[in-house]
Amino acid sequence: MNIPRKLTHAGFSVVLILIILTVIAALSLAGWFVWQKNKDEKVKRTQDGQQSNGDPRVGTQSNPSEMGKYLVIEEWGVRFPLPAELRGDIYYKTFASDVFADEGAIFGSKGLDSLVHDGSCSLDLRSDGTIGPGLSLSLSRIKPQSRSTESLTYYRSQRTLLAQSGGYEYYYVKPSKNPLISCVYGNRDDLAGAEKAIRDKLVSALSGLEAVK
Repeated sequence: MNIPRKLTHAGFSVVLILIILTVIAALSLAGWFVWQKNKDEKVKRTQDGQQSNGDPRVGTQSNPSEMGKYLVIEEWGVRFPLPAELRGDIYYKTFASDVFADEGAIFGSKGLDSLVHDGSCSLDLRSDGTIGPGLSLSLSRIKPQSRSTESLTYYRSQRTLLAQSGGYEYYYVKPSKNPLISCVYGNRDDLAGAEKAIRDKLVSALSGLEAVK
């Protein structure tokens, strides 16, 4: 029995259409599952972020700099906030001074170093155990109980107390020279203004010194 060619073509077309519709339905279903999964993950990330934002201390132990917002002095377990323009620019070194019977930290600026070119503003270890030159400011810490009353009174009169933590007192060391002699003095006087601007912002930032939580 011969089937009319027209009917054969019609049957083939119906089967082809059904196959195409089945493939489209399968792809649509797979796409819906992927969309739903991504949506659920996005909701979870949002909820986690809201929980972290509710307590600014969450996660600071693993990232105490909070993506560069703070400069962390790891050796001392303290940090202070940096203005946006100094983030990623300021670096430091700590030292212990037998001469002054305290510990100190001095700061440098990568931006200033690159402007000077010759390394005269880079941090450098001195023979007395201190570090220089860097920016014209430093931070020091002492244990008050290790000082006599007279020594402690004099020390406090010459420095600005910033914070107390873990039995230590942290001080900003006031510059001793006026006018201030900086790492650019007599070498790159044209950069004195730039050095002062960085130093002033850093001095202001030090007022936010705190223990790493």
